Amino acid sequence: GKSIFTSYLAALKQGQICDMYAITDKPELKDNFLNLDVKECIDNSEQLYNFLQQKIVPLFTERSQLKVEYIRNQGHSVSDYLNIVKPIYILIDELPFFLDLVYNSQKNMSDFIELCFQKGHQHGIYFFGTMNPNDYQLCLQKPAFKYFIQSKQGIHYGGMTDQQRIFDFDLPISLRNKKLKPGYAFMNYKGKTIQILTPVQDYEN
Repeated sequence: GKSIFTSYLAALKQGQICDMYAITDKPELKDNFLNLDVKECIDNSEQLYNFLQQKIVPLFTERSQLKVEYIRNQGHSVSDYLNIVKPIYILIDELPFFLDLVYNSQKNMSDFIELCFQKGHQHGIYFFGTMNPNDYQLCLQKPAFKYFIQSKQGIHYGGMTDQQRIFDFDLPISLRNKKLKPGYAFMNYKGKTIQILTPVQDYEN
């Protein structure tokens, strides 16, 4: 399922030159993440606020200035700039849980999270999140979610694609309401909808 795939993403990045952080309140996932070189697992709004203030806000500011100087003064492109900065991957196990931390906290985090979801990828800060289709309307009430899904990039598990509202899949009617076996998913790749096989159990097994 989606939680296993989040761990699998961390496993794929393990050993690479990057920094990974995770947001989850599931003890078993925390153990998985920390065994995969994830630097910190965040499970409450106080932790999230401190993480943003101490690490992401300064990094975002520093990289914004660096990008301007690198592109303007040296004539490079955004792609060139992204090749010289260390990628930051923030793995969000459940988007509803994360959005609740952001918007129901006494700390003001929503404006910065909305900015990160819009422009973080331009500074080498990447967010990956999971959710159930049934949570779509709930998440849609939060402005950050609209920025998170605007690229329409991701993976949809389980088939029944007409029940989701994020991705634009080009599929025949016969497949839109078909349930897929565990491990199978749809995604858009280079303008085409393809079916892929994803992990269905813990990657260590």
